Amino acid sequence: MTAVDSHPKGVYELALLLLVCLLVSGVIAAYLLWQELKGSEFTLRGTSTRLVISFGDVFDAANDLIVPVNNYFDHDTGRPTNPAPRPVNVNSVHGQLLTNRISAQEFRDLVDSELANVEGGVPDTKRKSKPDTAYPIGTTVSIRKKERNYHLVVVAETEDSVSFRARASLPNLMLALNNAWSTIRANVSDTRIIMPLMGGGYA
Repeated sequence: MTAVDSHPKGVYELALLLLVCLLVSGVIAAYLLWQELKGSEFTLRGTSTRLVISFGDVFDAANDLIVPVNNYFDHDTGRPTNPAPRPVNVNSVHGQLLTNRISAQEFRDLVDSELANVEGGVPDTKRKSKPDTAYPIGTTVSIRKKERNYHLVVVAETEDSVSFRARASLPNLMLALNNAWSTIRANVSDTRIIMPLMGGGYA
């Protein structure tokens, strides 16, 4: 008795061809969307604020930059030889600021100087490392380095001091942005400000 192949070779080839077509279509669609959005700009209704959507490295421009941080304004990105979890992920905007633009110690000194004038900090007696004061979502301080302002805004809460996992919810992101813009508007004159995409998973 001869066995009959219930899935002929042609069926597999057709399925593979369809999969390739879908992948190519997805890449083309993503590229067209990127082309559509790249450099798009418009004015927010009822305001004089102009919003520009662009793609690139946020550190390449000279404009002020909003930097999402956790509620401790941490500065430790860890060391290549130490794989232990650290409060700041080097792939985040916060981490790139610390690794490419400003040293951890200078960051700590500048931030602590600004936080000395900020209310709402709550000492965390359970945290074994410094800094050990947590600040509310939306707390915003500005530091300056090489003629550029960095506006640090708390968007995430660190859940524990072992894994340093940080959590950011949609309501917290909305609150953070509202408070950040209010603080920046009160302290910065008319200028361009770059805001990276937030909530991508890195803190």
